Amino acid sequence: METNVRFAETVKEQVKEITPPSILKQTLPLYPCFCGADKCLSLVGAFSLVLAGAAMHCELIGTGCEEMKAARRFWLMTRARIRFFRRPSMMEPVRLTTWPGAPRHYTCDRYYTLEGEDGSPMAEARNEWAVLDIDSGRPVRTEGIYDPALSFLSTGVLTEPFLRQRDILTREETVAHYRVQPSDIDFGKHMNHTVYPRIISDSFDVREQLATQVEEIEVQYLTPCYEGEELTILRRREGNLYLFSIRNAEGKTAFLATVRVAE
Repeated sequence: METNVRFAETVKEQVKEITPPSILKQTLPLYPCFCGADKCLSLVGAFSLVLAGAAMHCELIGTGCEEMKAARRFWLMTRARIRFFRRPSMMEPVRLTTWPGAPRHYTCDRYYTLEGEDGSPMAEARNEWAVLDIDSGRPVRTEGIYDPALSFLSTGVLTEPFLRQRDILTREETVAHYRVQPSDIDFGKHMNHTVYPRIISDSFDVREQLATQVEEIEVQYLTPCYEGEELTILRRREGNLYLFSIRNAEGKTAFLATVRVAE
């Protein structure tokens, strides 16, 4: 963890050199909706918080909902990783910083840091996004998605390659079932990406959640889920890692997650 914190410090120096609108810096209280039973930032809250940061920044740089809709485009998260250093408590001020990475052919990365008012690191996150054509549902090239006037940092956070996750769980490792609710559906007409971490979190009861300290989570979104679908949640523990799979009624893998917890 010390190495990661030092790396966060090097990113801070680069962040100082980038000016709005290429980067968003926002300080906000950790509202109750982002917290769990221990009154601290929850796993679901962390995903919601970084999504809020991405949405706010996209509105500033011309890739928000209305601009994408006019271009018949839609953002789709494909992978995400969050590493925790310290989970802030309810109503504690949190400094959220986010910036996009230079786009590749078909995907874009976005980076985030969460800090206390004193600059102490709370968490780092990285998302990988694709852009879909609304009419065909097919991915489109992301080159040129951003205004050429934007500046890009030469690096980000959590830049090591994403895990090569595979669904290796068996039916005997089923821990829960879930029917996709109307309130789970976002404007893309499929289950919002923040619901998946809530579903796997809910495979633990409150007592287990309070006794478990998540240090890092990495997820991969594979197949969209829709209202009324019956999902199966599978879980396996390997040392200080939990492996999760969510499958639809056809047995197709919709979501994978690897969660590292404190030993």
